[in-house]
Amino acid sequence: MNRRLKATLMLSLATLGWGLSFPLYKALALSQLQVFAALRPSELIPSTWFFSGYSLFLRFTVSALILFIFFYKKIREFNRDELSQGLGLGFFGGVGTLFQMDALNYTAASTTAFLTQCYCLIIPVYLALRHRKLPSLRVFLSCVLVLIGVAILSGMTWQDLNLGRGEAETLVCSALFSALILWVERPRYKNNRWGPATFFMFVVTSLIMAVLTIWNSSSSADFTLAYSTAPQLWAALALALFPTLFAYVLMNLWQPLVSATQAALIYCGEPLFGSLGALVLPAIFSGYFAVNYPNETISASLLWGGGLILLANVLMIFDHDKSRN
Repeated sequence: MNRRLKATLMLSLATLGWGLSFPLYKALALSQLQVFAALRPSELIPSTWFFSGYSLFLRFTVSALILFIFFYKKIREFNRDELSQGLGLGFFGGVGTLFQMDALNYTAASTTAFLTQCYCLIIPVYLALRHRKLPSLRVFLSCVLVLIGVAILSGMTWQDLNLGRGEAETLVCSALFSALILWVERPRYKNNRWGPATFFMFVVTSLIMAVLTIWNSSSSADFTLAYSTAPQLWAALALALFPTLFAYVLMNLWQPLVSATQAALIYCGEPLFGSLGALVLPAIFSGYFAVNYPNETISASLLWGGGLILLANVLMIFDHDKSRN
């Protein structure tokens, strides 16, 4: 199999992991809120920042520990470029996630989902300016298709685009995610080993989330109560293994084989996989977590939006001029 095509498939698997994590995390969050509501007065329930930050802290901490255990020798022998790459990935990914999470408090989720994908425009524009070359027609068409697809998929309307705090924070998040994608493929990191770089990425993100979690907790008991049942603990482990450890290792290992623009377009499949997962997984998770979380239904927006995103990625697979992208 062509290495570029294989890289595309591996990055699609990473995107699948990120997308399917949304139904699982939502079921976990519903379970946690249910436990807190049963045992705490409403004024003592922490904000959603606490639950989101704590989940991400556990995900990246567990992933870092697993990497350290299995790749201790390689991590111990890290070089300066691997440390630099990991610090950059952790910073851009961690701070970008914080802006994305806070934006959800001030604007519709559909608007956030759409604006986050602006990195598929930011990256080609940045690369065009850096290389002083216009993107190919195929790249331009793919970017337009994926933005239209995400807009349809998320249900975003032009009336939703009022540039307030939520929209501004999401655009900052998209810029940081653009930097994350570009940071992976920097020429100086070409010979880096994925293990040390990914480990330092996890550590930095974990530290950022630790500060967020502690700041938004109401008491020390919050930390044990949030994961006080077996399903919640299993969910924490699953979120650490698949959308974190598995997905980010694939990203750091395979993304350098494709262009930054193609990577951005592949990652735009995340809301598509999330929507597909929401068709069947909520009912399964409802029984497991004992919460009310119904399945979503197939809609025209899913078919049209998802179809355009897939078409954009098919076009990019056959665009072989990496230097122009």
